Amino acid sequence: MDSLKKDGNRIWISVSPYLVIDSDNRPNFVVFQIDDITRQKKADISSRVPERSFDSIFENSTDGVAINEQVGNFFRS
Repeated sequence: MDSLKKDGNRIWISVSPYLVIDSDNRPNFVVFQIDDITRQKKADISSRVPERSFDSIFENSTDGVAINEQVGNFFRS
């Protein structure tokens, strides 16, 4: 989920809610753990760029292209 900081910068956050129960097994209150995961998201997005570039080149190629693993598994044609 993305969110805005007070200064207006957009960040990515992870929200983890935890229900705290009392001794009678009734809900007492909820605690939220909020983590700033902006760095991880940016790294994930930047790692996808080469993959998208490859897909674009592959999809628009007029030449025949095939990718095989060393054990012989066929990926694309």
